[in-house]
Amino acid sequence: MNPIVAGTLAGRIATGLTLAGITALLRFALQPWLGDHASFLPFTVAILLASIWAGPASGIAAAVLALLAGTRFANMHSFDPSDVVEVATLGHDQAEVDVA
Repeated sequence: MNPIVAGTLAGRIATGLTLAGITALLRFALQPWLGDHASFLPFTVAILLASIWAGPASGIAAAVLALLAGTRFANMHSFDPSDVVEVATLGHDQAEVDVA
């Protein structure tokens, strides 16, 4: 059995935050090339790994940090209805299409 899974809740949450934090640093390093594109996509791997490796509490912690960091990378300072859809789908780029 994985020692992290058998550990405390705080250890599991710390694992999720660490994985999402490392991903945020990596995404920040790629900012000159990615710009506003793929703001949330890199975090899906961190959330998946955290959930598999340390359980659902870790995955939830990683998802919350990913949501906060992803909105920063997407330069979302104010929300309109399309931004809410984008955040809810973890940054699907089709939410930015304006329907006129």
